[in-house]
Amino acid sequence: MNIDISLIALIILSFLLILVLAYAYHQRQQARFGVIEQPKQGAYKNKKSSWWYRNLYTTDLPDVAIYGESDKKQTFEHPAVITSEYPIAQQLHTGHLNENSYPYQAKASLLSTTESTLFLALHQILQNQPYILLAKVHLAEVLETLADVGDIKTRRTALERLRQKRLDFVICHQQSFAVCGVVAIEEPFDANKPLSTQLHDKFVDIALETAKIPMMHVIVSETYDLTSLKQQLMDNLQLNLFTTSQPTTATPATKTCPQCGEPMKRVSPKTGQHAGKTFFMCSQYPACKTVVHA
Repeated sequence: MNIDISLIALIILSFLLILVLAYAYHQRQQARFGVIEQPKQGAYKNKKSSWWYRNLYTTDLPDVAIYGESDKKQTFEHPAVITSEYPIAQQLHTGHLNENSYPYQAKASLLSTTESTLFLALHQILQNQPYILLAKVHLAEVLETLADVGDIKTRRTALERLRQKRLDFVICHQQSFAVCGVVAIEEPFDANKPLSTQLHDKFVDIALETAKIPMMHVIVSETYDLTSLKQQLMDNLQLNLFTTSQPTTATPATKTCPQCGEPMKRVSPKTGQHAGKTFFMCSQYPACKTVVHA
């Protein structure tokens, strides 16, 4: 019996092709439904390969980016991981998601005691006025780079400088949210003030002046005279503030104990190693012995 060798070879090749296609379909289904074995370390690191694999990317590939911090910088040619891959990343147990990836906790207060005292004073003046008071606004939210300034690198550098600065208080128009002015907290003069801090303050002042946004500095105080502060806002920021009935002196911000939530009181020791310093002590002392620096 004569056997056609070419026919046998064709049958074998067809069978192998069917096996390859079936295996590829099986792998695709596993990746789609998250039924996949835990990968080895570096299994999905995108390495430069043949032309047919390079930059190959589909949403079904179990290729994940780093969700946490890593000491080793890894470069991926694939596009950024998309939302649909997040459950896959959790199922893969890549090690990037753990309790050390998010070392954060909530702050006791958004504003410090100094900031909250001035904020409340400004709020009392601006209430029932056509303005909105915002706190801790990044300079990049108020200013933007000119479109025709230098090349991309120059604009990127200028934008990065804006992102590094933060404004204490920003006053916006109630309807349009256009910036009407900026209020900055100014510490009493200190000859030992770091040069970097002085340059930071100077940059913000000049940048706002260039953009024609008025700015005023307010010296830190435990209380503020509302009549005087209102006049400063009208003179320096050109705010149109109509007369309203309000207290003439701003009430200092009430600080609560971070441990028990009760009010805290300001104390200044007369003797001892902390003499002359100011602290906040829980009003429930000695039941609660929480002490916070002012």
